[in-house]
Amino acid sequence: MKRVRPGRMLRLRLLVFVLGFMLLALPVLALDEGVVKGNNVNVRKGPGTNYAAITQVKAGQALYILSTQNNWFQVRLSSGTEGWIRNDLVNRVLKKVRVKGSTVNIRTGPGTNHKVAGKVYTGQVLSVLAEKNGWYKVHIGGIAEAWIAGWYTVDDPSGGSSNAGNAGNTGSNGNVGNAGSGSVTGGTVKITANVLNVRQGPGTNYPLVTKIGLNEQHNVLAQQNGWYKIKVNNQEGWVSGDYVQYTPPANPPAATSPGTPDNSGTSGTSAPDGSAPADAASGSGQTPTAVQITGNYVNIQERADLNAPVVEQANSGDAFVVLDSKNGWYQVRLTNDKIGWVSSEYAQPYSGTLPSRSVQKKEVLIVPIADGKTFKIIDNGGRPELKLEGWTDKQYRFRKTKEEVKMILELDGYSTRKYEGKVERVGITQLKVYPERSKAIVEMDFNFVPAPGIGKTDSNKVTVIPVGMAGTQSRSLVGKTIVLDPGHASVQPGGWPDPGALGSKTKIHEKDVNLAITLKLKTMLEQGGAKVILTHSGQTTLSLAGRAAIANNLNADIFVSIHANYNNKPAIAGHTTYYYAPASKPELYAQRQQREKLASAVQREMVKSCGRKDNGILQANFAVLRETKVPSILVETAYLSNPDEEQLLCQDWFRQKLAEGIFNGIKSYFSN
Repeated sequence: MKRVRPGRMLRLRLLVFVLGFMLLALPVLALDEGVVKGNNVNVRKGPGTNYAAITQVKAGQALYILSTQNNWFQVRLSSGTEGWIRNDLVNRVLKKVRVKGSTVNIRTGPGTNHKVAGKVYTGQVLSVLAEKNGWYKVHIGGIAEAWIAGWYTVDDPSGGSSNAGNAGNTGSNGNVGNAGSGSVTGGTVKITANVLNVRQGPGTNYPLVTKIGLNEQHNVLAQQNGWYKIKVNNQEGWVSGDYVQYTPPANPPAATSPGTPDNSGTSGTSAPDGSAPADAASGSGQTPTAVQITGNYVNIQERADLNAPVVEQANSGDAFVVLDSKNGWYQVRLTNDKIGWVSSEYAQPYSGTLPSRSVQKKEVLIVPIADGKTFKIIDNGGRPELKLEGWTDKQYRFRKTKEEVKMILELDGYSTRKYEGKVERVGITQLKVYPERSKAIVEMDFNFVPAPGIGKTDSNKVTVIPVGMAGTQSRSLVGKTIVLDPGHASVQPGGWPDPGALGSKTKIHEKDVNLAITLKLKTMLEQGGAKVILTHSGQTTLSLAGRAAIANNLNADIFVSIHANYNNKPAIAGHTTYYYAPASKPELYAQRQQREKLASAVQREMVKSCGRKDNGILQANFAVLRETKVPSILVETAYLSNPDEEQLLCQDWFRQKLAEGIFNGIKSYFSN
């Protein structure tokens, strides 16, 4: 063996040391990112079709590219699963950009002559797939792919590494040591993936905290490297910006970057070089025409002040006309014509259909208790209110009860009054009034889990208490997987979503009605303990069979498709629920009992909740019912062709009652 001289050995050691030091000083290379461009693409154990499929991914799903071999990419999914996928089914991400316009239109093609496909907001991070004439083709969760004018973006410093595995350090106990709080942004995120991981830090290398689902909305605590920090059930964690739609605070600061083009929404303005018109929507600070509530039991207050008296409470999905805005508050007109203020922290701009007329409150029960004291129940658009005439908010209390559907009210003062009855139109199935020592007791059983709101007393010693639906779990729903399908909204060849039926007078789109009811139903089911998956959140490229396949692939417990009906005869009205289990199809016929039971329960409770004509349950060979391998139904809530029901379907309170009826039917199906 040739001997190495000591001097040369010393130089080699020095060279190795220097090279090692240089390698340590190099930044960690980010993982390449890609976006799936094929529908239901197999991810396999190895680089070839001879390898078994591990799972499937869908068009628009983001992933990380680890290596290449022949015509295959080795990839890592957001769930952490690794496998191989054909490279012609993946678009590589060229870079990441951050939106600098306050509210910017994205389009179906590279130019303002193309249709608007949606909007993005200040600070939102987008993955660039292609570039043409100063426009970027970007991947956006929930919209898939669209184009944005490049002059409304800046390169994101995190580049392609925003989701790479080098986001921070962990402590010795396995928890995050110091992931970094990121820049505080405010605003909210809406989840655009069916199931999304929430992690302890801003990257996929951090441990899992929990999982959340499609269309959930959460307040943003911080933002870092394309990830958003949120709070879920008192747990803080981070979600990837690739799977959320970010909405900034109501009054975000205007962009101040030098050379930023005007994005105040003035039509026909030009970019700085005059080469193309600006492409931004309404600018920061503008008051929206309407807002939608994003939380449950949100106070509407007399003034723009958290300490102001409460006018009413609103629930997630309620929408109101905006009259004014100031200091992070919106002044809104309620459905009963009252006016109040709601914090922008619990409301977001809304462009859907608003109630077209006010809801008239009706007294549906009057029970005299003592001289000058009367207990009343008010029907406030299908929601119960308790009216206590002669009591202040200090002279009543609710007694704890083990039954989740029972509420017991104690009223101060002697009484000899006894009464028994029910008020089914507002969901009270049994009511008892009786004396108990120095109290008058009111027991109420509901067909939902009630949650009393804050009582408000006026100068005449009259106290009004709203009653909402509680978020407590129901044993019959816990652990159940339910797929909800808002009917229509399939993207057509021209790029527009199928509207379904149109209201005869209002021209309201059925797809918007269906989605509004479905979102309310989703919230109730999740509060009851169920896991809920939506087939889409506004529009979809899935076929009808593809919608059914979501339930089949998940082996869901049930599949429910929500629709509004239409007939050329305006007099036809009412509720109908469909199922399909013919003897000619053995696989479906084997589920006949479950499908018929589900349809019957939902139809019964929907009629009970809303009170329209009971058209019964019917069988029909609808594609979503024919293609589902799990118990499934299609609900026709009411008729857009009927003048009365068209107006009702425009009302948020009626949509709420429909959702409550369907919810009660589903709960009954699993309970019996």
